[in-house]
Amino acid sequence: MHEITSRVDEVRRLKGFLTIAQTLQLADLGVTVIDPFSTLISSRASLGSGVFLWPNVTIEVGPEGSVSIGASTVLHSGVRIEAGAGSIAIGANGDLGREGGFTLVVGAQSDKIDVWKRCPVEWRRFDYPERNAWQRRAGSWSDPHPELPAWRRRLLSRA
Repeated sequence: MHEITSRVDEVRRLKGFLTIAQTLQLADLGVTVIDPFSTLISSRASLGSGVFLWPNVTIEVGPEGSVSIGASTVLHSGVRIEAGAGSIAIGANGDLGREGGFTLVVGAQSDKIDVWKRCPVEWRRFDYPERNAWQRRAGSWSDPHPELPAWRRRLLSRA
């Protein structure tokens, strides 16, 4: 069994993720990881105290990217957060992916996604530059145009 986990850990290290043991050690920082074998967390990610990670969560951060997850945020199974470059910030007390799967991706240095307020994910505040996209279980959406849908304009005007 030790040989299997050693091989898995080597692949994780090569891809920039925490090893299984390092993932388990997040508990010392107040982070709960239900299944460290299916949860992939970049060594460059910043997780606040009280973060709760369900199985099959992936947080991937490239050399020019940054991801910060605020305190007491819950990431449900199937959540994928990827910042090859640019930044993704999720505020405290967030709750992403409750309905099954959710993806946040930024790929250019100027890209930025900010998620705030505890409420159903489709009503959260998002700041989307051109290249950013988000995805929900029943489909996907990307915003290649600078104009925002009406519901997003209303939410942003309240923030």
